[in-house]
Parts: sequence; structure tokens; C-alpha cells
Amino acid sequence: MKFKKFALFLIIFALIMAFLPVNALAATSYTMSGTSTVRNGDTISVSFTLNSLSNAKGVEARITYSNSYLTYISASSGISGWNFGASKYSSDTVKILLYNSSGAVLSGTKTICTLKFKVTGTAGNKINVNPSYIEIPTSSSTIHPSGSAYSKTIAAPLSTNANLASLSVSNAKVYPSFSSSITSYKTTVGADISSLSISAKAADSGAKVSISNNSLKSGATTSVKITVKAAAGNTKTYTIAATRPQDPNYVAGTNNYLKSISLNVGILSPTFNKDVTSYVVWLPNEITSITASGVAEDAKASVTVVGGESLIEGDNQVSVICAAESGAEKEYKIIVKRASSGQQTGPADITSVLSKFESMSTGDVNIKTNILLDLSASASKQIPASLFEELKKYPNTTLTINLGNAKIVFKGSDITADITSEYYDLSFVLNSDYADLIRGKAGDENGIIFSYTYEGNLPGYAVFYLMTNLDEGSTYNLYKYSLEEDKFYLIAKNVVVGQAGVLPYVNNTCSEYILTKNTIEGAVVYDSASKQGALNSGLAEYKDDLAAILILVMAAAIGFALGIVFNKSLRKRAQKVINEIVLDDSEIAIENLHMLPINNENKDKSQVYSEDINQSDANSDNKTQEVKFYAEDVAGTQAEETAEDNKKQEETV
Repeated sequence: MKFKKFALFLIIFALIMAFLPVNALAATSYTMSGTSTVRNGDTISVSFTLNSLSNAKGVEARITYSNSYLTYISASSGISGWNFGASKYSSDTVKILLYNSSGAVLSGTKTICTLKFKVTGTAGNKINVNPSYIEIPTSSSTIHPSGSAYSKTIAAPLSTNANLASLSVSNAKVYPSFSSSITSYKTTVGADISSLSISAKAADSGAKVSISNNSLKSGATTSVKITVKAAAGNTKTYTIAATRPQDPNYVAGTNNYLKSISLNVGILSPTFNKDVTSYVVWLPNEITSITASGVAEDAKASVTVVGGESLIEGDNQVSVICAAESGAEKEYKIIVKRASSGQQTGPADITSVLSKFESMSTGDVNIKTNILLDLSASASKQIPASLFEELKKYPNTTLTINLGNAKIVFKGSDITADITSEYYDLSFVLNSDYADLIRGKAGDENGIIFSYTYEGNLPGYAVFYLMTNLDEGSTYNLYKYSLEEDKFYLIAKNVVVGQAGVLPYVNNTCSEYILTKNTIEGAVVYDSASKQGALNSGLAEYKDDLAAILILVMAAAIGFALGIVFNKSLRKRAQKVINEIVLDDSEIAIENLHMLPINNENKDKSQVYSEDINQSDANSDNKTQEVKFYAEDVAGTQAEETAEDNKKQEETV
């Protein structure tokens, strides 16, 4: 009977235990863990972890440590979102408090905090970090767990021995003889030896040996380094100065090209090209110095920079000189143009022109308008890309850029290419750094050379007008020379020189050019060549009229300056020409009007060459417009002079 009762008790107990939560069976405990090897002077970390927690509402603990060999530094919480505090409870005890006022609980294994100590004991001293009291309130009771302490014996300090025990070189004789206290050695190798075969052993087994800079340069002395790093981290370096003679068959490199040029201020113009050795940089007056640097293509070449320290107003030269291994030098010249006080620099001021476009934005995009950007007196000829973006919106609008000794006329409908540059530096000179080279390859020692600072494609085709001293009516062939390709391109054939040496041609590039009467064999015919015929025929049609206008305006400028009165009949003819000229969509010759000089008085009245072409008759097909080009000024001046002449005649009679 007793046996049956005992068996029934066991069955009931087993059933009860089966339905109890698993974690109720495991007792909560703690673990103290930390740095495995401890030495004097180390900063160690010790973590306080509680295992098998169940609905813990908080933790209070007092952690005792060996204060004779450890100095307490700090404690940090391991539980995010809970309130945590740590303070010195006594000279060898830190009190830890963790709680949460929101009712949250902890379950499972949690690292409560991590404590940091400074090791002050010496080798052989034993250190301990262990809780002396733990209290964990739960939803049903308060727990005081037990666990394992953190205990270590302070190890001996790491060795600081960074000496070599031996050093030998199998393919060269090193002197003096090796000694661990001697750190500098010398050797001379054969011309065929490119590196030393070194064997080096550290005196301490815990030290590490490394060898660096063991590539021997021909014709030079190389400092080969053998570095010993002791177990404690300190290092000692032994050096072998190895001299390798020049290979008698070696040929020094002649590459003296730069790979790039960098500036601390300003923009290099044109964009760097290793074959281009002349550049321009525009700087405002307030900048008094510039720093340039260059990177050589050949690692064996050297780069030297001269100039740029104290900039004067105007032109300053900075030279970036690349010397090849052989000693051959190539000089890249940078002309730094520092503006005088108040002078414009950087991209040209196009505010007034953009304002013109802005005023047009509310009207018909197909309006026919002529706009002038006058840069003849500007220190900068840099045209921002934004100007071409605006022009592109108005297909029938023309933009004339006056560079002083050259004028360029763009039409909105011709801006069809991608506008890839941030700006276009259209500075123009009747010269080139490669003038002799180009003339020689063209076979014309008298060929006329000119070039632009910007090199590359423009956003579209334009009509160029160059002011030259060539004879009117003479014809030339215009070629572009590509340095990269060593090739000529025919830009325009049989270009006719106009009045006062004005040379017109059509193009969509800026580069190095030659005007020659020769025909260059092998030249590639560029697309622009087919457009030159239309330009020449258009100019011939209005040759007499344009001549009259050119003479008229030039005489007006002289008359304005000297106070003289020029011939009335010429004025009448010019007025008649102006009133009769009609601009048709297919005609390009009228663009030539934009190249004419103008005096300041007329400039104000004509709004710097910008004159909307008024729609003529309501019944017209809008393809033909009447051009008004200073007609009012000429007519008014003519009337005044006629009255004055009549008065003089009456006085004479």
C-alpha cells in the first residue's frame, strides 16, 4: 500500500514538473570575464554578466577588486534603455545599480556592465574582480545569485629587445662586419644586381623582422632597410647603403612630358594637354600669388616650378619644367594675368546679354533679334556655357561676340552640339607656339598662323571675321592643324578677303590654324568647307554695300574723334543701302554687318548692336524682315549737316 502511494506521488510530481517553464528550472548565476593576458601598465576590461534571468526588474551589485594591483577607471552599461549608475562604494568596491521605471523586465543572459581598470601590480601578482553582493528583484522574489570571479596572474612584461642576432647578404659583400650595435652598413653590387639577398634573424624570439626598399636603382645608391619590431612594440632599423653602377648599355629615358598641371587658384586655359606648353590663367586683383604643381608622365623624370610667388598687375609667367631622366627639359609656360584694381577677370560678364534673353522669354521664341556681347575691352574672353544654353532656345536669334581683333557670329538654330565645356575661352592671337612646325608641315614659310586659347569643338557652327592686313580680294585656304593627330583639316577653301582685310569663314572649332595659298596634300576635308561657298557668294552680293557702310562707320569714328565733317553723298548712299538691305532666312551675308566698328555715341543709341527686327507688313510671310542698322542716326546727322551747309552757302554768297 505504501509503495502505491509513493508511486502515485512520483507521477503527480513528474506531471507538475513537466508543465513548469524550462527557465524556472535553471538557477540565475553570474560570470566575470575579461582580458586574458595582463601586464603591468595595461588597461583591462572586465564584464559582469548574469545568466538565466527571468523577469528581473533590476540589478544591484557591489563588485570588489584587488585595489593593491588595480586602479578603477570607469564602468559602462550593457543594457540599452535602462537607467544605469556606477560609483565607488569603498576603496576596493564599485556599486552598480540598474533599473527601469517603465516596468520592463530582463530575461535570459545579459551583460549588465563592463568595468575598466589600470594594472599597477608587477609580474607574479594575482588580481581578482568579483561581486561581493548581488540583489535581483523579480516579479515573484528577490534573487542573490552566485558565480565565477575574474582572476589573473600578472604576466612578465613584453621584451623590448629589438636587436638583430645576425645579418648577412648572399649576393654582395657588406662592411663593416655585423654587430648588433652597428646599424649602418655599405656594399657595392654589380650592374646586374637589382636587389640584395638578405638573411636577418632577431635576437628575441618574440620580435619580428621586415625588409623594405630593396629595389636597387641603376646608377644610384639605395638605402635598404631592415627593421626589427620588439614584442613590446619598439623598433630598431638597420640600413645597408647599396651602390649599383649604371648598366653600360642602359639608355636614360627622354620622356619629359607632364601628365597633369594643378593650380591652387584659377582655371587653366586651355584644358591641359601634354603637347600644349602655353596656358593662360585669369586672376582677380586681390590674389597676389599662385601655386602650380605638375606630375610627370615618367616616374624617373623630375618636375620643378618657377614663379608665382609675388604677382604684379598684368602678365606674370609661371614655368613648370619637366626634366627627363636624360636631363632633357620641357617647359610649360603659364601666363598668369592678374587684373588691375577694378578690372574684370574670370568668365566674361554676360549679365546684360542674359537680361536681353530674359526679356525675350515671355515672347515668341522665333523672334529675329541680333545681340552683341562686346568683349573688345574686357580682360577676359571666357564665355560661360549658360550663354549658349540661352541662345539655343531662340533659333532665329544671332549672337555676335566682339573680341576686338576678331568677331564670331552664332545663330540659335546652329547651336546643335552638346555644350560640354563649363566655359569657352575665345582669346585670339595671330600667332601660335607651333607656328614654325605648322608652316614647315604645310610647306609655306609665309603662311599666316593664328590660334585660340580654347581648343575643341564649339556648341555649333558660327561665322568668324578676322581683322587682318591682307589685300582685299585675295583668296586663301584655311587649314586646322591637330597636334595630337599630326594632321591637317581643310576648314575653308578659297576664302575671299573682304574690305579692310576682313577675313570671313565658317567653323565650329577653335584650334591652331594656317592661312595659305597652297593646297596641302593629304588634308582631311572638314564639314565646314562645304559651307564656305555660300558665305563667299553672299559677301560678293553685298560687296559694294558693305564697303560703303564700312567706310561710313570708320569715317564716323574718325570724325567723332577729330571733330571733322565727312562727305554727305557717302552718308546718303549708306542710308540708301541700309534701308534697302533685306534679311532672308537663307541669307548669311547680312551677318557681316555685325563686324563693323562703332563709336560710343552711336553705341548707346543702337543698344550695342541689339536691334529687334520689326515685323514689316501684316500680310508678309514673316520670312523677310527689314534691317534697321543706325539708319535713324545717319538720317538725323544728314539733316543737320544739310542745314549747316545751306547756311554756310548763304554766308558765302
